Formats: sequence, structure tokens, C-alpha cells
Amino acid sequence: MRYQGSRILESFAHKGGLRLFEINFLFIQIAGIIVSLIMRNKLKPKPKNTLNRHLFCIFFGIIFGLFFYGHHLLHVIVQSCMVYYALKIAPQKYAHVFGFTISMVYLSYLHYYFQNIAYWSDTIDVTSQSHGKTLFAYTISSFILMISTQKLILISFSFYDGQKQREKLKAEQEYFVVQKFPEPVEFFGYILNFQGIIVGPSCSYRDYADFIEGNNLKTRDQSETKEPSIRNVLIKKIITLLILCYASLLFKDIFQIKKNISDGIYNSPIWFRIFYMYMTVLTRRFNYYFAWVFADIVHNASGFGYNGYDQKWDLITNVKIFSLETSTSIKSFIDNWNIQTRLWLRRTAYERLPFAETVGVFILSPLWHGFYAGYYLTFFSILLFVLAGKKIRKYVKPLFSKNVLMRLIYALLSWISTMICLSYLSIPFELYDFYSGIRFYNSWYWCLHIAAFMLFCILKLFVHQHNQFGFYFCNVLSY
Repeated sequence: MRYQGSRILESFAHKGGLRLFEINFLFIQIAGIIVSLIMRNKLKPKPKNTLNRHLFCIFFGIIFGLFFYGHHLLHVIVQSCMVYYALKIAPQKYAHVFGFTISMVYLSYLHYYFQNIAYWSDTIDVTSQSHGKTLFAYTISSFILMISTQKLILISFSFYDGQKQREKLKAEQEYFVVQKFPEPVEFFGYILNFQGIIVGPSCSYRDYADFIEGNNLKTRDQSETKEPSIRNVLIKKIITLLILCYASLLFKDIFQIKKNISDGIYNSPIWFRIFYMYMTVLTRRFNYYFAWVFADIVHNASGFGYNGYDQKWDLITNVKIFSLETSTSIKSFIDNWNIQTRLWLRRTAYERLPFAETVGVFILSPLWHGFYAGYYLTFFSILLFVLAGKKIRKYVKPLFSKNVLMRLIYALLSWISTMICLSYLSIPFELYDFYSGIRFYNSWYWCLHIAAFMLFCILKLFVHQHNQFGFYFCNVLSY
């Protein structure tokens, strides 16, 4: 499918060896930083500027969206209008049902359309990696709907919580509750704000409203505070951005996802296969880090992202790179990856479902991503590893708590196994199609799946009966 964004910079893209959407992304994000600084300095969060701040966010959000996404921005506007109208006329106690259903059905239809109809149309100029090229037009076209879907569902649930009694709400639900449904300028400012229109991330309506009105500058005792300087924050994140850009450019042509199912890699020594698998997934993560850190810079430059309660610039942060790369469990990895999406899944699925909360999250997440079979291979596999990981942390980790050396050994082994498992699990996600994902897992004989399943079963069924033996074994190791 042909990229629908602006082609004004096409000649510069060819000269720089970049694809058009890449140079458009760089241009818009740099422009976003400039516009953010103008907003922060000229439109202070004062009562007289509230309307102008909303309009400013909407105006540049539409301009940036049209430049990068072209006419596909209209899908966000149509989807948002449908949800807004439904929430205005529907009983408030059903707001979450209407908001969730309309948003997900619209997103799912677009996923299906771009994947199965536009994807195979006569105008297509990209194919999936299984056909030898990089899939990006489908992802770009859908991504803007994915972010708006999160926002629309979040505000729907917050509005639904507004009709509940306070004692029936959890503390976080009470904090994000929306009592009075927003006016159109407030609603569309939240959905279309220029800081997050390109790559997000999503945020709660409360966080956006606090930014517009300046309530994010208040400390825990509700006293006003002067917004701290953003210079050091921006410098630190820009340096991080440049390092990520260099690393991504350095490795992208060396470590390619599709080579993991090639005969050349398959016939390589096991240590090299593991190393290459890890490096290909790490290189892909650099791309995500780059986009999310860039988005964080745009938000912070306008003053959005400052958490007055904790006095940190992490309210919109979507990834904690160091914590993620040093994760010693899949749970820790997930907690530091795509943070705003994780919070969305927690607030709209995990904390709302009466049972099977974890399973519900791992069903909603791939549905939100789309219908490529590789997504489902990855997410359902991760579910198994997460469940096994819970058992390991509960029963095995205490066995290594006898002394510092044992704890270090456990941490090292946990980090190595986590990085290997996450790399192994992520490959089908990046390959997209079912047969490539199955071929990859077949090339490893599904060994890690089998190991995770056996660990889960063994720890669940036998650990209580053999508890004494386990602690005796650990005591022997600790001497």
C-alpha cells in the first residue's frame, strides 16, 4: 500500500538514503519540538489561556497528522466523533461499553482492511517481510488509530466511573474519574494534541487536562510550584536519542529479522544462533526506543510529562531503557516496555475483568495490534512464559536468597534467560505471518516452550511435596 503522507520532502529522502516516511517523521518531530517550546513560552497554563491551549494543540495536531498520515487522519476524526456522540446520548452507566465497542470495532475493521484488502490492491508497493521487503505502510496507517483507540477507551471508562459511588472505586480510578463529560474542544484536544499525534503515546484525559490547566505543577500538598527548567531533561534525552539513532543505523543492515529463518543461520553453531537472534531483536528495539524517546522530548518541551506529585518528567515516558535491558524476568521487561500501553491494558482490562485477568490482557493486546498471525504466536507464547515466571519467582527465587553470591548467580542466570526468551518469543511478531513464525519455532524444536510448560507444571504440582528437598539442595549449594 502506498504511503499516504506528504511528498514534499521526497527528493531529500532520496538524497539522504531514507524512506519518505522516515524523513517526514524526523521533520515533524523536530517541528514538534519547536512548536512545543513556543507553546510553553507563549501560552502559559493560566485560566485565560485554557481555550487557546486546547485550540493550539488541535490546530498543530491536525497539521502534523495530515503531513505524516495524509487522509488517513480522517479515520481518527470519524472514530472520535462516533465515540463522542455515543457517550453524549448513551446512559453514563454504559459509557465504557459503547466507548470500548465502537473504538475496537472501528480499529479492527481498519486492521482487516489494510491487511487483507488494501494490502493486496493494485497500488501496493510494499509487502511483508515474508515476501522480501519491509512492511511499513500498513503499520503507519493503523498506528494512528491504535493510539486514538486507547485514548477513547480510557476516557470512556473514566466517564463510566463518574457515576459510581466513591467507595466502589479503586484509588487510581477515583483519581482519573471524569465527572462532567468534556466539551468538544476539550475532547478533541485530548485526542488530536500535536505532541502525541504521530507516535503517541496515549495518556489519560486527566493528565491532558492537568497539563492544559497547569494542575500538573502542583505538589502532593496541592501547593503551586514553579515549573522546573526543562533544559537538563531535554539535553539528556536528546543525547540518548542520538546514541539510539547511531546504534540503529549501525546494526540495521547487519542483523535482520528474516535471516533467523534462513538456512545460513539455521546451520550455524547454537551459540551464534542465540547471539544473532538476540542482536536482531535488540536492533529492532532501538527503533522503538528512538521513536518513543523522540515523542517524550516533544511532550516535555511543551511542559507535558512533568509529574508535579513526584517532581519527575516521566508522566508520558513510554520506555525505561536501562531497566528494560537489565530485566531479570519477563514481567520486569513488560513493566518497562511500552509503558503507556501496559497502563491502558491494566486500567481497561486487568482491573475490570472479574476473572482470568491475565488471559484477558493477552487477548486484548494482540487484537489491538492487528490480525497478523505472528502477533498471536508471540502473545500467547508470552502468556505461557509469564505464568511459568510467576511460579519461578514464587518457588525458585527464595532458594537463591541465602547469601549475596547466590543472589548474584540468580540475577545473572535470570537476565540471560530473560533476554534469550524474549528474543525467541519476539521473532514471530516481527515476521508477521503464521508460517514464518512456525518455521522459526520449528527450527528451535519449540524447546523453550516445552521448558516453560514443564517448569510451570512441575512447580505447580510437585513443589509443595518436595519443598524440604528443595531447601536442602539450596543449602548444599550455598556452602
